[in-house]
Amino acid sequence: MKRTVILLFLFAAALSSCAAYSLELEDESPVTFSVDKARFKAYLLKNGMTSEIAGFMLYSLLVLFLIFSGIVVSVLYFASGLYRKGGARLEPVPWGIGLSMALLILLIFLTLLFQIALGSMLKSGFIREIPSMTVQMLISELVIIFVIGIFSLVVYKKYLWKLSRLFSNKMIKTSVLYGVLGYIGFYPLYILLSKITASVAKYFGFQLKMQAVVSSVKDIKSVWELLSYILFIVFAAPIIEEIFFRGILYRGCKRVFGAAGGALLSAFLFSAIHMNLLSFLPIFGLGIMFCHVYEKTNSIYSPIILHAVHNALGLAGALLVYRMINVISG
Repeated sequence: MKRTVILLFLFAAALSSCAAYSLELEDESPVTFSVDKARFKAYLLKNGMTSEIAGFMLYSLLVLFLIFSGIVVSVLYFASGLYRKGGARLEPVPWGIGLSMALLILLIFLTLLFQIALGSMLKSGFIREIPSMTVQMLISELVIIFVIGIFSLVVYKKYLWKLSRLFSNKMIKTSVLYGVLGYIGFYPLYILLSKITASVAKYFGFQLKMQAVVSSVKDIKSVWELLSYILFIVFAAPIIEEIFFRGILYRGCKRVFGAAGGALLSAFLFSAIHMNLLSFLPIFGLGIMFCHVYEKTNSIYSPIILHAVHNALGLAGALLVYRMINVISG
């Protein structure tokens, strides 16, 4: 029975991802996220070094540094056998796969309901302007908070288990160390998975789009909008999403499938709910890494920090690249 429920849910998750992808294909002018090399060289020869070029080049050097240092960190980590030490130290939780799947289905339902309602209002002309991404991010995080609140009430009433227990083991120093080193070690694989996805899409002639929150960075026009992006992407999202996907979903899956199976299943669902084919494999890999550092430190702070570092780096990269593209394009 449990396997049937899980298979049905995975089918629903895949179907919702495909639906979101089909909606993305309706955009006739997909946003690019690359710099034309010939135009870049021409602009550099004509205008010399500018602040936009300097920022872009520094970010490129940072990416190269992360790739090479990540390879070193990963080799040392696996060669030393550290990945085997420490074991899984997370305490068992009273809820299982049933409650975890029910919460995720509720989350998907509420999220899709909001998207459908918003799309209907746009097509009907009920509202004339598309709400800013800040509003959409706010609503998305509020939906997750609402679902987490329902979970808290259910497990406390049924098991006398408080959500605050997720934060009982702080281990701030260890969490920061594992979070930063974990991201550095995973970064080369993240880039590789991104390249594989792009290459496969190009081979089959697919025009994949970035996540809306990334492509919308180009529309930031004020300091307040930038601050709202930083607030939601770098701070709010890592905390709220890690509580749900690692603290609740992963630990419920782990109780049934073990650490490895729970990590694979929760990472798949974490990636699927982002509803973007271009980032599916990279986010899937990130989900597994989040679970790994969570197990290693027994602290929810570790995946939160790792998640925050990833989002901060992605936001900085999007801002710098778009600024560079705008400058070169004139």
